[in-house]
Amino acid sequence: MSEKKWVELNEYGSAAFVMPCQKHYYYVRFPGINIGCAEPDERHGHLELADDEGMYAFIPFRCYSQAGVKVVVEYLKLEQEGFKGILTLPPISSLPAELTEQEKLIIASPDEMEKWARISGWFGC
Repeated sequence: MSEKKWVELNEYGSAAFVMPCQKHYYYVRFPGINIGCAEPDERHGHLELADDEGMYAFIPFRCYSQAGVKVVVEYLKLEQEGFKGILTLPPISSLPAELTEQEKLIIASPDEMEKWARISGWFGC
């Protein structure tokens, strides 16, 4: 994993929120793919997860707001899956509070939510 501000949420996992988007987040040597954002820009960030066994996951949903992060956490049931405390990660508090138009468009479409609000991983570190 790269030099990120990982926050240990409990004995089972850690999380990071990277803002602004860095485009490339993780390289999987076999089968040789890059995990990252298809539309990088300076205005959004991404959630990343790591479990206690060293597995890594990337969430491609582009988070522009605190409300957007909350929607993703609830949609994926991350708090129930042992990742309690994601919403308190320091970089998230610097995001605007309300959903942006970009987020609203994705949230309004079940197909788009399924496409973007998913866990891309778990890959061994």
